[in-house]
Amino acid sequence: MTPVQDDPLLFDTNVEQRVNDFVSAAIAQANVTRTNHIMWTMGDDFNYQYAESWFRNMDRLIHYVNKVCWLIDLDCQNAC
Repeated sequence: MTPVQDDPLLFDTNVEQRVNDFVSAAIAQANVTRTNHIMWTMGDDFNYQYAESWFRNMDRLIHYVNKVCWLIDLDCQNAC
């Protein structure tokens, strides 16, 4: 997973791109799901070797996705 770079002092912030990638992937998965809910599985055994950075990154991504849900008419009521 590419880290979410949200520090405005960095020259390569990528929040918008990471949110767009995530929302696109969620919509693609929702389009092949028969229910109103999707379960997002993450990683494999070795992704959690550095769990602190992995979960910090996921927290950032969830934060920014939740901020834009209403803009794109995405139902994020049960998002983490």
